[in-house]
Amino acid sequence: MSEHGPPSQAPSAATGDLMFPLDGTQARKSLDTLTKWNALIDTVPDTLDRLEGRRFLLRSFGMGMEMYLENWSPDAPNFVSSCGPTRKFYADSPDTDYLRANIVLKGNRVYRVWGQIVGNNPLYFGLQYYRGRGAPGAHMPDADFRLDSAGRFEIFLTANPDRLPAGASRDQVLLGVGDEVGIIFRQYFSDRSTQAPIRVFIERVSCDNAMNYSGVDPSLVRLPEGEAPGAGAAVQFYMTGADLMHRNIESTLHGTMVAHKMFMARARRRFISADDTNLFPTLDNRYRVAHLDALRPASYLDDGTPGPSAQNEDTSGYPVYILRGLATDARYFSLCLYNVWLESLDYVRHTIHLNNTQMVFAPYSEAPASLAHMTKESGVDFDLSCPKAQYFEVAVCAVDPGHRNWLNTTGHESLNVVARELLPVRPAHGKDGPPIEVIRTTVGELASLSSAAFMVPATADKGPDDRARL
Repeated sequence: MSEHGPPSQAPSAATGDLMFPLDGTQARKSLDTLTKWNALIDTVPDTLDRLEGRRFLLRSFGMGMEMYLENWSPDAPNFVSSCGPTRKFYADSPDTDYLRANIVLKGNRVYRVWGQIVGNNPLYFGLQYYRGRGAPGAHMPDADFRLDSAGRFEIFLTANPDRLPAGASRDQVLLGVGDEVGIIFRQYFSDRSTQAPIRVFIERVSCDNAMNYSGVDPSLVRLPEGEAPGAGAAVQFYMTGADLMHRNIESTLHGTMVAHKMFMARARRRFISADDTNLFPTLDNRYRVAHLDALRPASYLDDGTPGPSAQNEDTSGYPVYILRGLATDARYFSLCLYNVWLESLDYVRHTIHLNNTQMVFAPYSEAPASLAHMTKESGVDFDLSCPKAQYFEVAVCAVDPGHRNWLNTTGHESLNVVARELLPVRPAHGKDGPPIEVIRTTVGELASLSSAAFMVPATADKGPDDRARL
């Protein structure tokens, strides 16, 4: 297996002087897209949601440019980080690194993916194909990766195993069907301070023919007056990438708004399964979503900041949502808060998500009768009398309510909450997992509804901000 870094690549045809002699078609399309979606964002009633909507629009353009102008060629692929603290889409997980590359398996293309695990590896890693329209394809979890004595791995991607290079191991092939257009390498972390990310690389090793760009709309590839005929292929490359970028941006914005409206209608103050929404195209996870509204205290401004009257205000009447559920045997479980645009909230400065290594749990024998009834009625096949049976309780609030599992709304009026399970135990927990109870109350009433195991003693030092709890 190779120990070298990523293969050298020719400069993208979308860079340098090439952008300037073009006739402006793609630039006008970008302005039209910005104008259209900015007008739609203006119809959102909440000030903070509108501000974040404009940021989301610009982030979508930034991601589109990086994926489809700078790194889109399937003949010179490159893994690009698609999500992070300042780039978020489709309910990203703060505990996950998403590395994506554009590929095309048709034409007997074969790709090689390689990397090395050094030190304490992530909680989970795996490869998965994306097919047309974002549909999930075949995947390979970490249990199927074969590592050598130095922690190195080498995986081949192809729809035709007969085209593998000589010496390639056929048991380290992720077999596609031929319509795949992307590959993603996901890494989950339960504690980023102790678990090191894996560096992973990709290269195309064979194909029948290099990519043919002549299928693009001819109106997009006309040469400006005086342009040398030999530059046509480069212009086609740029125009095709720009066209893909705009389609991706439109799809992302449209899909996000449709999903949020659906959650508002179907998941208001209750959790529903999101596995059948195509919003989360991964095969080793289970997702549930709830929409929480009326979260902002009356003394807060529309931009989510405390108003003048909030200073030294009695917070006992502030709204709080309690989320309770049975601890599952999934390798990873988390609850995370998202805005209207399905971006995780600011997890750099605030605690807006907790995973199963960060949450405080209590014995299920102490669970409130309401949760015990919901769990029993759901038909969950689980030994609730087992001493290891536990339940979690999370408090969602704009201020610290004195709860050990507090998630900070950061001033939002409404939010989406995603319960994410990695490699859930099925069917023991049912198709949709054990139920999660949702209760709306106030800061003043919270202690009377919660177990003492979850409440912070009144004498405890809460720290300068909510991150001090982790």
